[in-house]
Amino acid sequence: MRRYVLTGAPGAGKTSIARALRQRGYPVVDEAATDVIAAEQ
Repeated sequence: MRRYVLTGAPGAGKTSIARALRQRGYPVVDEAATDVIAAEQ
């Protein structure tokens, strides 16, 4: 199975692309680092 990582600046559209892929039936794994950092702050 191929895997891809979406990277880019804030506002570049990473979340929009991930949502569109998920709606089309592709498996998408959410990034958790932002949640972990926010919980620690």
